[in-house]
Amino acid sequence: MGALDTQKDLGLNTVPRDRMTVQKVLSCAVLRTDPYITTWGFNDSMDTWLDFNFGYSHKAGYNPEEGDARTSGHVSADRRATFRLRSLAYFHAQQAQSVTIRTAFLGQPLPISTFDPVPAFNRSDADVSLIFLQNRMGYREPVTDPWFNATQPLQSDSPYYASALPWSVGVLGCTEQYRFCNPRESVCSDLLGLNQIRVPEISQKIRLNSQQAALVGHFAHLFPLITLHNLWNIFPPTYLRARSFSGNQEFQAVSLPPDQWKEEVKNWVSTMRIALQHALIDYPSRSRSTGISADSQLTQVKTQSPEHDLCLKQLRSDQDHTSFSVLAIVLIYTIGGLIIIVDFGMPLLHKLRMRTRWKRNPAATDAWVLDDFIHWQQRAFQGAGLGDWTGLHHSVPVTNRKETFPSNMKSQLAEKEGTAWI
Repeated sequence: MGALDTQKDLGLNTVPRDRMTVQKVLSCAVLRTDPYITTWGFNDSMDTWLDFNFGYSHKAGYNPEEGDARTSGHVSADRRATFRLRSLAYFHAQQAQSVTIRTAFLGQPLPISTFDPVPAFNRSDADVSLIFLQNRMGYREPVTDPWFNATQPLQSDSPYYASALPWSVGVLGCTEQYRFCNPRESVCSDLLGLNQIRVPEISQKIRLNSQQAALVGHFAHLFPLITLHNLWNIFPPTYLRARSFSGNQEFQAVSLPPDQWKEEVKNWVSTMRIALQHALIDYPSRSRSTGISADSQLTQVKTQSPEHDLCLKQLRSDQDHTSFSVLAIVLIYTIGGLIIIVDFGMPLLHKLRMRTRWKRNPAATDAWVLDDFIHWQQRAFQGAGLGDWTGLHHSVPVTNRKETFPSNMKSQLAEKEGTAWI
């Protein structure tokens, strides 16, 4: 997610000196699973288990009521794998694709974090998430994407290809980090894990004023809403763009691009950005209509405090009101009024001008008026002896009221003028 300006992108209407930028960095890669897989079971049972051992887990990914057959219904500590699949559950699955996530929040023990990563996946500057995809979809063409991998023919005579990964499980590893920047000082904080966001340390490092410090605390409350862990708890396990390639088929699809996993990550980033915008609007409005809402305790802020000021400065769309441009309305009324005034005033101005001009030079004024097309017609009629004309020096000469021309007017004019009328 690129750097988001608190005013331009997030709608916090602060003065320029109080604005800042926030950024969430989501980095992902498809992981090799071979070194971390353990398969176990019993000789007298057709049931087996597949463990992914990326770290000690609080949620082993199986039904606790089924238990571990070797411990009489209780799961032994050494078998708490990061993710576990049971063969009976796998082969009787009702969904073609499903996703399970395990997250280790930096500095937070179990059960807030759902697993404790092994040293190879432990980070001191980021939160770590492992996303396990069970892909039982059959494809018309081989899928070389490493997360959705489906290059194994279902049968020798089958036109479909299925996952070649162990039990059709691909693992995507992601890190989540956060950064704040002060554009006024042109300085940024380090990339931090969620629980490393501490307002005093960040304020001192990037020289924030009180309003900017309140913004950091504001986002520290809202960032948990846009973690991968929270999003996958809100959305269904089948929240994948790859589902659009299957049409109406549950277990069949045409194929997938070789980098489909990157498209999925881009979609998650877009969802996080939208969720953050919704959470910001939700904070002052206490609305619960967005589906992703802040904790109600977060809206209990003291008046006359920087946090309360943020509530007042949050821009939001209100369905009860209509936004409009005051400048546009002023321009419309001003320009329209001028056109109306000019339209009504031009004849009067012209009349006044003609009177003034006639006083200065009557002959020139009469010549200008009498040279008009209408006066040429009047002289033609008068020369033919038609009409008793008045107002010869006006713009439009007229005959006396109720005077009519004879029906053979054209022939009379033709005789007088010696021309033919068409």
